[in-house]
Amino acid sequence: METILITVSVLSTLAIVAIVLSVVVILHKLKGKVGVNVVNEVMRECDVNKDDLERETISRCEEINSRINKTEDEIYREIEERFREISNDIDNIDRKIDSRNDKLHDHIGKEVENLYHEINKQKKVLLKD
Repeated sequence: METILITVSVLSTLAIVAIVLSVVVILHKLKGKVGVNVVNEVMRECDVNKDDLERETISRCEEINSRINKTEDEIYREIEERFREISNDIDNIDRKIDSRNDKLHDHIGKEVENLYHEINKQKKVLLKD
């Protein structure tokens, strides 16, 4: 954004300089007699200055647009890379949670089985008495 403002400022300054220069040239040429040839020559110089300024403006705009596009592409690549990293981290966390869940399930199953055997032993002891 700052680059665009700087470029617009520079281009505006160039335009003002071209206009002032054209006026100075016109006044310098018109000090003496005003002839049709002199006016036509001044008009041609103004047109040339205008064309030069337009080419410079177009060139600067294309350069700025190119830089903006490159920066935008870099930002999107960075976002995609970060997204992939986060997605991989989430997948790793999910795998760890699943692994821990499976271990916990197995442990709880063994504990329940041990409790079941203990209860069966207690029943046999109670039935014998």
